[in-house]
Amino acid sequence: MAKGKKGGARGGKARGGRRLGRWGAWILAVGLLLGLAYAVRVPILRGIGGFLTVEDDVAPADLIVVLPSDVTTRPFRAAQLYRRGLAPRVVVPRVADGPAVRMGLMPNPTDVIVGILKREGVPASAITVLGDAPVTSTADEARAVRNHLLEHPARRLLLVTSDYHTRRARFAFRRALSGLGVEVLAVGAPHDTFGDRDWWRSESGLVAYFEEYVKLLYYVVRD
Repeated sequence: MAKGKKGGARGGKARGGRRLGRWGAWILAVGLLLGLAYAVRVPILRGIGGFLTVEDDVAPADLIVVLPSDVTTRPFRAAQLYRRGLAPRVVVPRVADGPAVRMGLMPNPTDVIVGILKREGVPASAITVLGDAPVTSTADEARAVRNHLLEHPARRLLLVTSDYHTRRARFAFRRALSGLGVEVLAVGAPHDTFGDRDWWRSESGLVAYFEEYVKLLYYVVRD
């Protein structure tokens, strides 16, 4: 009996040793994977950010469409394209007035964009504001431009928006303008505080890129 007990004890220790060995191997493997992920985190994060940005080759067009919202970068990029002679007209969808605008506490972003365009050398006669149906989303903006093009046909437009918004904006516009024979070329305006190479280093960048991925998914799966 003593020998049996000793044999059983040795067998139990051996099995326990094998279990510990397997757990050790798993812990080592997970540690190595985490270490590898940490080592290559920057290229991965830059790839995630870069996917949202598309930059088409700029070519002469019939009009420049500048999307409202970010007044600190987009109108300046649109004015630059106009001064280069790439299009004779600049079109801006009008943003729906929010409560602060209706109270007179702040201007409508569209009015700010128009003011910047004029200051940057775009004459008032070359600016068209689409105000028949004020917009609240990229899809609204695309529909407003479509309605405009039904009366003022064009073959090509330059779509100016924030660089991280270019993929979704181009997707929405190409879908909305399908059947009109209009080529949509996306032109990105770099953000002044973050970009696809460092978006995760700031709270505003994290929020912007996370929200953009959620919205892109919604636009892809929606009817």
